[in-house]
Amino acid sequence: FFKLNDCDYRDYRPQLDALHYLLTSEHLYDRQYEDREWYLCEWKANRQMYPPIKKQFGCISFDKGGYYCIREKDTFSFIRCGRHKDRPAHADNLHLDIWYQGENCLFDGGSYKYNTTEKLLRYFMGTESHNTIMLEGHDQMLKGDRFIWYNWSQAEWSSLKETEDTYIFEGKVSCFTYLNKEIKHSRKIVKWKNTCKWEIEDCIDGNPKNMNMRQLWHTNKDNLSLESNGETVDTEQLCSNYYGQTTKCRQIEFQTKNSSIKTILQFI
Repeated sequence: FFKLNDCDYRDYRPQLDALHYLLTSEHLYDRQYEDREWYLCEWKANRQMYPPIKKQFGCISFDKGGYYCIREKDTFSFIRCGRHKDRPAHADNLHLDIWYQGENCLFDGGSYKYNTTEKLLRYFMGTESHNTIMLEGHDQMLKGDRFIWYNWSQAEWSSLKETEDTYIFEGKVSCFTYLNKEIKHSRKIVKWKNTCKWEIEDCIDGNPKNMNMRQLWHTNKDNLSLESNGETVDTEQLCSNYYGQTTKCRQIEFQTKNSSIKTILQFI
């Protein structure tokens, strides 16, 4: 929030370290950032501290917020599966982000700008810029004016569990209800342990008029292999890592008129 270090704008570690030190009197990271000295130069601990945070590996579930994580040494998988209690910003339920060796290799498009063309607003706020599915050109929710979405998508259930060889996420959301009130999207993600391999299966119930199901992926990595039983469409799209700026990225999508689609994702 305040530029008190030389780190990139998207690197929040200095601020998190300062907050962690305030609450625990211990550093959060091995590297020591100068933010703590700026914020807390005259601060002395004179009260009982909270226990320090330790990095958690394996399955991590935040059920109330609808966020699910799988953390291993070299990989981090982030899944969105939530119930909206307040106005949703993006149509992104069952989105999957993947980090590999500290790099965000599968990502969403970002926000770009809050005041731009209708086409760009629809892309960045809509389902198209996320790693989930669309029905032809339809978003998960019905777009209204400005920041408004109608027919909110809602998670019905979700689970994240560990087996001897895998981590398994499963979730179901109600979405595209402005097309058919009975449409459900189910996603199963299997992450094999100690290897950079994921299997993602999407199923749609209640698809009206047998619309094309489009499974979307956004990346800039050439060493990412995606194999699917759907028809492949490889196009160029946009992503925005910083407000008001765009760069190009690949949008790889798999299409099918069937009710399910399965993709194997791995680094080569």
